[in-house]
Amino acid sequence: MITITEKQENSEVSPEYLKAFHKFVTGHPLIYDQVKAEIHKRARGSAGGQAKARKAQEEDIELEDIEEHLLAGEGPLKVTNAAHVEGEILETDEYFDVPTVFAKEGVFVGTNGIPTLKRYDVLKANAPRFLGVPITDKHLETDTLRPDDRWLGHAISATSRDDKRDIFGISRYYKKNLLPDEIGKIQNKQFPDASPGYFTITKRETGEFEGKKYDAVELGPYNVVEYANFFSGTKGACSREMGCGPFQNASPEPDPFEELMKAPSSHVLVDGRFVKRCPKQTNEADKMEEIEALRADYEKQLNAANEKVTSLEGIVSELSAKLDGLATEHKQLNEAFTSKATAEAAASESAHKETFKKQLNAAAATEIDTLWDEVRDMNPATYEAWKITNSAKLLTEAEAKTLAGKKTLNSADVVESARAKADATLFKRR
Repeated sequence: MITITEKQENSEVSPEYLKAFHKFVTGHPLIYDQVKAEIHKRARGSAGGQAKARKAQEEDIELEDIEEHLLAGEGPLKVTNAAHVEGEILETDEYFDVPTVFAKEGVFVGTNGIPTLKRYDVLKANAPRFLGVPITDKHLETDTLRPDDRWLGHAISATSRDDKRDIFGISRYYKKNLLPDEIGKIQNKQFPDASPGYFTITKRETGEFEGKKYDAVELGPYNVVEYANFFSGTKGACSREMGCGPFQNASPEPDPFEELMKAPSSHVLVDGRFVKRCPKQTNEADKMEEIEALRADYEKQLNAANEKVTSLEGIVSELSAKLDGLATEHKQLNEAFTSKATAEAAASESAHKETFKKQLNAAAATEIDTLWDEVRDMNPATYEAWKITNSAKLLTEAEAKTLAGKKTLNSADVVESARAKADATLFKRR
């Protein structure tokens, strides 16, 4: 049996107190962030925290086991987040090791503005190329890291995950290379978007992947030159919301109210420990209506947020439909312009051919198609030489004058210039 000291009794808190405290701190975001940061800091810095987390994970300790442990008189058992071993940040005096999704399969729009498909089989084949890549605060303006570029650390591991179809590894950030606010963001898990900078071969190809249309496909191999972390707030092509970037493999933060609900009725959570509840508080612990009310309020807020998201999705769908309509109209106009230009070119070609035909004698006129193919692309000088060589196929001067006279009712001035005008008309388009 465990003896409860006066100090322990005074340190225990009721659900009513927890509710009031929670309502206060969540109403002040700055205070709430500070409280969360302190909780994280203590959890990471607790003596033997990582070892106990690993042991708890291996032995799969349940709450009933904790109760038996306490009732056996073995003292309080520290409960830690076992995910620390697999997916939490590892912090030392010199660096942070942070689980990171460097890239994943999907359709993303990069700096070129083209929706491009990354296929997992290509990413998987290039996983070793992400190992050792420098971590920077922005994309490099050159092909390689220069002395005046900020080097925050590097990728110390990179491997492909078939179940998640991504490239996952550990990013190591060196504290001496980080700004104070960047260190604070990492410690509080306020990670930025990130983006790999790389060169690869792409090809034009249209299609759809998981509901997203793409206009190009990356073929590999990847020449990865940096992994930019946008502490400035810049969005990455594959954002954290999409599952990319630092700290994407950690378990969600434990809710203290969830812990209270899962705790044995004879125990209470104090400073991260389950301790024996004072007998006079036992009845209060069984009344969870207020905690349930808090949960209902959280669900209400979540539903309201989901409704807003649905509304925005409707607006995006409507805009997409309008854009599709404009694209169709643009395509139709281009086709109409192309058709008109083709018709005009054909009409012009026919007119020039007819003019040339009028310079041929009757015998040569029967070969108009063959002869036109010979002269159609000649420049004036070449054409004049062709006329000398092929004079037997052309009208004689007398024939040309007679023909010109018939057309102009024997006007002397027009007869003399008919042939010259015909030649000039033939090559006017050149």
